[in-house]
Amino acid sequence: MNMKNVIAEAFAKMVRQKGVDKVTVKALIDVCDISRQTFYYHFQNITDVIEWSLERATQEMLSRSLQEDTPQRAIRIFVSSTVENYELMCKMMESRKREQMEKMLLEASRKFFESILLARYPELPLQHSDLEVMLDFWACGVTGILFKYCGRKRLDIDAFSNQIYRLLSEQMLGSLKEPENEVSEK
Repeated sequence: MNMKNVIAEAFAKMVRQKGVDKVTVKALIDVCDISRQTFYYHFQNITDVIEWSLERATQEMLSRSLQEDTPQRAIRIFVSSTVENYELMCKMMESRKREQMEKMLLEASRKFFESILLARYPELPLQHSDLEVMLDFWACGVTGILFKYCGRKRLDIDAFSNQIYRLLSEQMLGSLKEPENEVSEK
């Protein structure tokens, strides 16, 4: 039995019931039926549990996404995972630690996009500074859009994933290019 998983799963269940601010180390060790020493052997504090859980979820999503044959399907995994965990994410954002939670969620999104992009296109013709700004832009934009739409009861995950893919891809950017002006000679 992986004690870190046990603690993280109990934490997620408690957050869904009570919210982040109501979960204490004492309450968590009581639910897990472990000693305080066992908790602190695995985690430094509640924030460490959140960070570890988010890192684990991101790695799992990334692993599944990299096995997909198209970027659209990889993004679908990201969207469907957000839909599945939407309630938990909202509870995290409603906490007094909102700024910390937001930073962690943005970093997880950024890491996801960076890993997918570099795995599929290892020789990107971008300067490092452009890549950094693009990844931050994607992480902020997509995370915001996911929060806005993933709580809807009748969200078509496939259609929504395809919309996000089109927004991130050259397909949509290419359609936004201005037509070339013809220079006529007189």
